[in-house]
Amino acid sequence: MRLYFLLVCLAAWCTTGYFHPDEHFQILEFANWKMSGTPTEVLPWEFYARMRPSLQPVLAIGFIRIFQGIGIHDPFIWAFLLRLGTGLATGWVLLQAGKRLLNETERSFFYQIIPFLWFLPMLSVRFSSEQIAALALLLALFQVDRYQKAGFRSALFWAGCWLGLSFDFRFQMAFAGLGLLAWLIFSKRLNGRSFLVVASGGLFSVGIGVLVDRWFYGTWVLTPWNYFFSNVVEDKASNFGVSPFWWYLPEFLYKTVPPISILLLMAAWKKAKADTSSVFLWLILPFIIGHSLVAHKELRFLFPILIPFLLLAIQGYALVASDWQKWRWWKPIWKLAFVLNIGLLVYATFVPLQPASGLLRFLWQHPPKGQVYALREHPYGWVGVEVWFYRPQGLSIQVVEDSTALSPKLKPGDWVIARNQNQLPKSVPFLRIYSVLPDWLMAFNFNNWQDRTRIDQVYEVKR
Repeated sequence: MRLYFLLVCLAAWCTTGYFHPDEHFQILEFANWKMSGTPTEVLPWEFYARMRPSLQPVLAIGFIRIFQGIGIHDPFIWAFLLRLGTGLATGWVLLQAGKRLLNETERSFFYQIIPFLWFLPMLSVRFSSEQIAALALLLALFQVDRYQKAGFRSALFWAGCWLGLSFDFRFQMAFAGLGLLAWLIFSKRLNGRSFLVVASGGLFSVGIGVLVDRWFYGTWVLTPWNYFFSNVVEDKASNFGVSPFWWYLPEFLYKTVPPISILLLMAAWKKAKADTSSVFLWLILPFIIGHSLVAHKELRFLFPILIPFLLLAIQGYALVASDWQKWRWWKPIWKLAFVLNIGLLVYATFVPLQPASGLLRFLWQHPPKGQVYALREHPYGWVGVEVWFYRPQGLSIQVVEDSTALSPKLKPGDWVIARNQNQLPKSVPFLRIYSVLPDWLMAFNFNNWQDRTRIDQVYEVKR
């Protein structure tokens, strides 16, 4: 696990940007708006619909105020620390899951394999609703385990609190929460009084979410209902694409990369088939079925039950490991999976999710003295929405459509942001002062590959 924590630290530092725009625009920009940084008019439509829970943006505000209090005013460092904290919390949860929820044989396999799956360090550091809700769900599961082993009814209350918080972070967690409650009732014969204890904890946390929304939005609002009304009743979610009921299975197999994905799925199936009372299965099935019934699908929607799925897979692998290792094709398949995993792990851990964030960091660290122009695209325009969280105060950028219109405006000391050097006017002397690619790579331009490649660069008009 020490190597996993090292990979988490590296992923937190290197994987700048977001896995999905919601990770940034629905959390960090919301938080920045409340701190009077992001203008109201540039926020996405979900803000005006009052359909997003505010607990996580408020959590971000709390951490940012702490960072500011100890003298950290760089938003890029804020984002790094949020990623790092999420990754370390995920590592702790993985450690506890192995200790509490697995037997000795399963635990050994779990610590050897799961933390080093190629996608896990990168996903572990995402300060996203999917990841934070997943952590709350696992904490609820730990309390259920505590109740089973020690019989403390207070553990059920805390389990309900964590389930409620999981729902507060991401409303779709209701599917997993209902699955856990069903498991307690039908598998563990939870009586009515104990059920009320769980429910009271859940209602307490949901009530906290309502109060936080009241403070954040400045008015009483029921965000879960607004979310349901906008995405289900009005079916606005379908505007972002629709997929068939069975979409998640092939998407998982493809995106997680065979044979890694196939081995994980086969192992999970073995355990599910052998033990239909597994709590992990009762969490996973309602969650997947519920999301499959919704027309708009994205693989990230299933991230909150990724850890329970991996725990189920490890339990299944422990059941069949000796049989699989006797199989004729096991060694070549395992070696192929190992090599692929290592290569993908290096890529996923070290490559920025948004290389353009490097340009924004340069603009933050080097305040321009002259006017800044951008050719064709505004550098703070991502996926059709403006980024303000990383924008220094007072920075003025003018967007110009072509070099012909740019030439008469330029003065010595002005900066031009371009995707390609060929976009620049030939009659003006420039000095490149920033490139998203390192200088040693830019020195090689075989077959003029740079002319055909989008490369964020900043040029200064020579004095």
